[in-house]
Amino acid sequence: MLEYLKLDVSDQKQEQMFLKYDKDGSGEIDYAEFRQIWLAVADVRKELGDRGVDIPKFATRRQLQRMLEKCLDEEEEAERRAMAEAERWRSWRAILEQKNEYLKHARRRAHDRYGRGDAVLPCIICTGGQKCETCVMKDRFGQGRKRVRNSQLQRFLSRPFSTRFG
Repeated sequence: MLEYLKLDVSDQKQEQMFLKYDKDGSGEIDYAEFRQIWLAVADVRKELGDRGVDIPKFATRRQLQRMLEKCLDEEEEAERRAMAEAERWRSWRAILEQKNEYLKHARRRAHDRYGRGDAVLPCIICTGGQKCETCVMKDRFGQGRKRVRNSQLQRFLSRPFSTRFG
């Protein structure tokens, strides 16, 4: 991991650091332990400079590490807030999509129940000259309710059936 961060640390030094920073003795380095290792081996002045922090001329390495640690805390808090905001937005979008689906379903049901009977009269749902999806489909295929019922009746009558009961 340290090589990935372009930190040149010998194997012996890595082993010493692992034993020193694995505080819970789990045999693994968690994020808090890794952060302490990184603060110990990172070029603290460069990291602070990259973050736009004014660096005092005569500050000790320990003081600079504390300043960098404070910057990291602020960055992590900002990231936590951003992730929470993203989660709230995702939840809001999911609720909005669900409401739109309910509305679409309600419009379809209302159209089926209170919709137009022929191609001339607009349905109750259509307002302001703008047609709902069902009216557009009916206009496209030229079928109103009566015609649909007749076609369903014709299909029913044209089906073969048996005269035997049971």
